Amino acid sequence: MPAKAGIRSTVRPDSGLRRDDGENHNEEEVVFRLLAASIVAAFFCAHAAAQSYPVKPVRIVVGFAPGGGVDISARAIAKYLGDALGQQVIVDNRAGAAGNIGAALVAKAPPDGYTMLMSNSTISTPGLFLNMPFDVTKDLETVSLVAIGPSVLVAHPSFPVKTMKDFIALARAKPGAISYGSGGIGNITHLEMELVKAMTGAKMEHVPYKGSAPSIVGLVSGEVQVLFTSIPAGLSQVRSGRMKAIAVTTLKRSSAMPDVPTIDESALKGYDAASWYGLLMPAGDDRQQRGREDHENARRAREVRRGRLRARRPRARGVLELSARGDREVVEDHQDGQYQAGVRRTQ
Repeated sequence: MPAKAGIRSTVRPDSGLRRDDGENHNEEEVVFRLLAASIVAAFFCAHAAAQSYPVKPVRIVVGFAPGGGVDISARAIAKYLGDALGQQVIVDNRAGAAGNIGAALVAKAPPDGYTMLMSNSTISTPGLFLNMPFDVTKDLETVSLVAIGPSVLVAHPSFPVKTMKDFIALARAKPGAISYGSGGIGNITHLEMELVKAMTGAKMEHVPYKGSAPSIVGLVSGEVQVLFTSIPAGLSQVRSGRMKAIAVTTLKRSSAMPDVPTIDESALKGYDAASWYGLLMPAGDDRQQRGREDHENARRAREVRRGRLRARRPRARGVLELSARGDREVVEDHQDGQYQAGVRRTQ
């Protein structure tokens, strides 16, 4: 068994918010408003010179069913983005094919600033799928990182395990007897269980769904026995007793579930998996990229002059950072790393 194994995306949006739980915090509104302001500057490059922009609602496409981690992230940022724009921001769920149906729709949309994609780590694993209708590295352009967080392994209340060691022992003792759900083939929740199988040699039956929310419904109704899900999507069901939490996927426990151990500490040393959630848009040309740079620099300069933001000197060419001014620093590992917000984009 390797000393360390994990799932970490190699392609992700460049900047934004970090949080590892599903709790409400006083700082959350400040962080989301700051993030929304930075996104306004970042993704309006297509019509940076058009003073009337936007003249119609902006759409955020989600490639999964409502209620999952991607959908929750999209709806959270849509509220504050709409306030920043002064225009309606609509969340459009296009579930299927592990998010690729929604991603393909956005990849083929005109790069006019009116269509965005909220995605997760799954989009950075195109090699898992055949005949992809788009090229993620060419047809989509990153806007902002919105969140990073662990998943939690949950089980039906009747499932006869309480710990990760119990789960592994049962899976090994009864090959193929355990059915587990996921948000779809190739979804991060599928890969997290595949990593468990690879590290233990256990055999289980996979039942894919069109997103985390439908998979949770399947677990609660008894269609499957266990699954991985994002903490925001599963927290209420765990608290209500409709399903039980066994372990979280990151090396550090989640502050939303402080009593739930990590897989690393409880059974599989080195197990580490997390998912990012981020905004992307249809790729534009080089002129649009330069327009984004100029628009961001101009907006940031205005905010600094107004005293709303603290100026920071870029640490390298093409890097911009944006931080909040106040009693507490919202940017860079606020409260032991629960939050990280700002603008950081590298050419």
